[in-house]
Amino acid sequence: MNKSWYGCPNHTGSCSNSHLGFIHWLTLPLSGLIVAGNVLIIVGILANRGLHTTTNWFFLSLAFSDLGTGIALPSLPIMIPERPLASPLLCFFVHLFPNFTVLSLLANLVLVHGDRYLYIARPLRHGDWLRRRAPAAILAVWLLPLLFASLPLLGWNCWPEREEPSCCHFSYVFTQEYIYLEVYGLLMPSILITCTMSACLLRLARRQMRDIQRQCRAVRGARSEKGGAGSTEGGARRMECAQERGGDPASVLEHRLNLRYARSVTGFLLIFLLCWLPYIFHLHARFLLPDGGLRTHIILSCLGISSAALVPFVLALSNKEYLRVWTQVSARARRRLGEGLAAFPMQQIGGSRPPPVPAAPTGGSAAAHTGIG
Repeated sequence: MNKSWYGCPNHTGSCSNSHLGFIHWLTLPLSGLIVAGNVLIIVGILANRGLHTTTNWFFLSLAFSDLGTGIALPSLPIMIPERPLASPLLCFFVHLFPNFTVLSLLANLVLVHGDRYLYIARPLRHGDWLRRRAPAAILAVWLLPLLFASLPLLGWNCWPEREEPSCCHFSYVFTQEYIYLEVYGLLMPSILITCTMSACLLRLARRQMRDIQRQCRAVRGARSEKGGAGSTEGGARRMECAQERGGDPASVLEHRLNLRYARSVTGFLLIFLLCWLPYIFHLHARFLLPDGGLRTHIILSCLGISSAALVPFVLALSNKEYLRVWTQVSARARRRLGEGLAAFPMQQIGGSRPPPVPAAPTGGSAAAHTGIG
């Protein structure tokens, strides 16, 4: 750990007001995006009664923890040494609340991935073990991070006892041992557990896909033998007609399985490269860039935590049921808007009135009115 980060040095030159303004403009849009997205997911789950299941309650807990992470994100630029100390309790709150939200986010991610793994990999033996204890599991992923995040407030800190410090610095709140324990005892194992369970599910899906493809090939071979038993020309003609109509259903199913598996692998790699890798670099930035400057560390913290907060969005996009309520609301709004535009008078929209229609003649013939004859 860089020793210059301890104490209360003067970093006025390394983080000016213009740099702080840039950091605030960086964190506020990210925070707004995370908060708005999680509100949409939370309302979408609560408003759809078909989603009131144990698995979706786990995901709802994950959305609330991600919402707290988005709310706490703008408080990261406040963690600067030259910030004057208002009160020790406020200094502890500014540092402990973001730490608690990140810990609860990772704990809820482990819970969601664990429920998915047990339900798919071991549905008969251990699939219902976690679901029968759903309230206790949700309570644990909130209380355990809260307890660990409150350890500095309970006494595990470096707060000076003899003289009151003049600034709020994170080295007064977190000890070096606490940071090492959190990074390598909680955060990194949680990331490795979630990635390992996702990789195991992909391996299981690959095995099942191969079994299905083997059965499809067996059905295709039996069908070709049956078609060629009577006459070879008739069987070949029927195969050509099937291909002209859209191909063999077994081949189409095999192609769809390959495409879906490729999408799953691509999504897993994108989550790791775009979400987890920046967060892992943020966790080790203090060790890899000891002289990077306070502004660099704050920017890396904002980007790293924001990238980790995007993981629930990727998981939510894989289930369209979470956004079905908003899809119905938008479709209803578009339908009402179309009906209102259709009922609105055209002369008020175009700004001009249509030409008047001539009245029908009351007497005589049409030729007399047109001057013919």
